[in-house]
Amino acid sequence: MSVEIEERKLRRVLSELEEARGEWIDEVLVAVGRLPHGHEFIADELFDRVSECPGDARAMGAALRRAASLGLVENTGRFQKSGRVGCHANLIAVWRRTDAA
Repeated sequence: MSVEIEERKLRRVLSELEEARGEWIDEVLVAVGRLPHGHEFIADELFDRVSECPGDARAMGAALRRAASLGLVENTGRFQKSGRVGCHANLIAVWRRTDAA
């Protein structure tokens, strides 16, 4: 196959992955919106409420930053050990659901 064909295939796959990731982030935002106001949580809780992340699970960080920019959550400045096996008990941020709509 030519390099051009391979590049087009790669661009299509990357585009599909980005679209799937965007839909997944929207799913995370809906899950955040369902949390009670004032509820404190870590990303692990959201992973339990949404489908498997397409691509890299670090996309949860992008989803939470988006939620924060929309005023749905705020970072508490505290950290807690993750219970997810792939995180190896690393410290992750504790978030709080805000009173914003």
